[in-house]
This record gives sequence, C-alpha cells and structure tokens, in this order.
Amino acid sequence: MSMNMYLAVALLINNLGLFILEIIAYHACHSVVMLLDGYYRLCQAILCTVRILSLRIQFTYTPRYTYGLARVGVVGELIAFISFFSLSISVFMESIKHLIDVVFVIPKRENSSVIFTAHGDVLITDTLPVGHSILQVLSMLLGPFVILIMGLLLIVLSVKPDYNKRRLIYGRLVDPIACVILFLFYLLMIIGPIKEIIHLVLQANPKGLKSDQIETTLKQAIPGILKIHELHVWRLTPQKTLATIHIVFNTTEEIQEKYKDINLVFQALNIDHVTIQPEFYAITNVFFVLLLLIVDWVAILTANKTERIGCLYQCSNQDQCASLKCCKDASADSTTPCLDHASLLFPRRSEPCLDKIGNTNDDEKLTTEASETCVEHLDHS
Repeated sequence: MSMNMYLAVALLINNLGLFILEIIAYHACHSVVMLLDGYYRLCQAILCTVRILSLRIQFTYTPRYTYGLARVGVVGELIAFISFFSLSISVFMESIKHLIDVVFVIPKRENSSVIFTAHGDVLITDTLPVGHSILQVLSMLLGPFVILIMGLLLIVLSVKPDYNKRRLIYGRLVDPIACVILFLFYLLMIIGPIKEIIHLVLQANPKGLKSDQIETTLKQAIPGILKIHELHVWRLTPQKTLATIHIVFNTTEEIQEKYKDINLVFQALNIDHVTIQPEFYAITNVFFVLLLLIVDWVAILTANKTERIGCLYQCSNQDQCASLKCCKDASADSTTPCLDHASLLFPRRSEPCLDKIGNTNDDEKLTTEASETCVEHLDHS
C-alpha cells in the first residue's frame, strides 16, 4: 500500500475510536459538546473510508461507467457533509433547548441532576466526571481550544460542593454555549468544501475560468474560426477538468494543425482533455458572413438566406439525406424550418422534425431508404 493509503487507514482508526469514546462520554455526562464533536469524528471517518475506496476503485472502467468511478470520492464527501450538517443542526437545537431550560425554567428537569429545596438552596448534586475533560483533549484535531477551555470551565465550576445556585446555573450554561460556538466553527469550516462539491455536481466552470474568455482566446489564437458554440467546461474530479466544444471553420485547410493549436490553448488553461467537433461553413455570401462575425443574431435574422450555424454537421451533401437533417438549407427548400424561435436561440446537436416522424408508412419508408443511401455514400467516400 502507498503512504496515502496508510495515512487514510490510520486516520480512519483514530476517528472511529474518538467517535466511540465521545458518544460514551455524552451518555455518561450528557454533554452536547461531546455529542457534536463525536458526530464530526463520524464525518471524518466517512471521509477516510471514501478516500480508501476511491484510491482503489476510481480507475475501474466498465461499459456503463465509461469515466470509471472517479466521482466516488465526490459522492462520498457529499454524503458525509450532508449527514454531519443534519446531525449538527439537531445537536445545535438541543443546546438551545438546554439554554432555555436553564435560563427560564429553574432546573427541575432531566437535563439537570440538581435538587432544590423550597427556599431554592442546593441540597445535592452530581458532578461531571474528570474524564470529561480528558476526552476533550483527545479530540484536538479540530476545535481543540473550544472543547478544552469549556471542559475545564465545567470541571472548575462543578467539582466544588459549596457553590451557590447562580454559580451552578452558570456552570450548566457553559456546555450548551460551548456547543453553539463549536457548531458555528464547524459550520464555517465546511462551507468551503460543500461549495466545491456543489460546483462539481452541477458541472460548473472551474473557478477563474469563463467561457467568454476561452472563446476570445481561441478566436485570437487560431485563424479561420467563424463561430464557437456548445462550449462546456467542467471538472470530473477536483484534479481533472474536461471540455467539449463545437467550432465552425471557414476552410478545411491545415485543419490538423489547428486541432493541435486548440489543444495547446486548452492545456495552457489547465484543461486536461478537450473533445472538438468541427463544422465547416461554405462562404457563399461575404456580406452575411461579415455580419455574422459582428453580431451573432444575424444567424437568426438571415435564416432564409444563409445556413444556420449549429446545423452544419450533416451526414452528406447528397439529396437523399435531406430528410435526416436537423434543418433544411434555405437554397434547397424555401419553407420555414421545423425548429421554432427558441430552438434558434438554443440550438441542439440533434433535433429532428417531430412533425415528420411516424406520420405515415411512406414517411418511415422514405426515412429508411434515405438512411441506407447515406450509409452507402459514406462507405464509398
């Protein structure tokens, strides 16, 4: 096993041991601080387990999981943080309840082991064990000062048999106040990792990397690019960034060199892998091409005179394949395309005409014949 594996196993054993001890301490002295820190140890144990599993199975590729199980760690971290957040909220509410009971209700309830006489004087009481502070010292990985200082205060205020009622109430306030402080500390500490996990799950762009900047860089560095669309950049894991992009070129000349230059641009932006789908635009009207480069809306306003960007990657230029295209060329058919205005604004990779699918048997036969013709044409080409 590697050093990372040994470290993860050691941390797993340590956190599990602390979790068990702190849960026992909570039941012994009813300290919500111990319960909260015990739940945090449980969260750390889950994270260590996920780390161990991800190191062993993240590169397990199957026909179903083509990326492997690289995101096992992300899913495990999400489960761990959500579990800890929900459990810590319950402990936080319990500490608030303890504060309300101590401040507004004279302690005659189960949360206090003190018995009062009719005059309000203390008769007997049970003190917290000294081991309460020892267990706090053992949990020094996170929030050590809060747990240690508050634990010492509890001991100092509880061991003397001659303390008065006010001092006792103050001692009973220390534990829930410490729990509130520790809860806020842990909450601030896990906000950052939770935000990172949410960004990974939502496949957001990496921090500091914007799609507009990538498009501008590509157009400035690579000659012959008319249009860029369907640009998606996301992180598969915190260490691996992927991208897909559709690029419209004005020519096929030196296309391999352009591919290499595009890959170099993405590598300079710390993107590990990029999938490029090329599309080629036949320049038949210089006037409309210039407008297209200036204003993207020209692709919509001149849909009857120029080819729509986003519907250029066709199976063939043969007439038999026209029925399989996602849209029709304006020069071949003057009718309105089946795509509506919303589809023009948000073009998809493949969006067949729904009004031409499954209407009659003749249409199905025509589609089948056109598909066979396309396959034959591609085989001969």
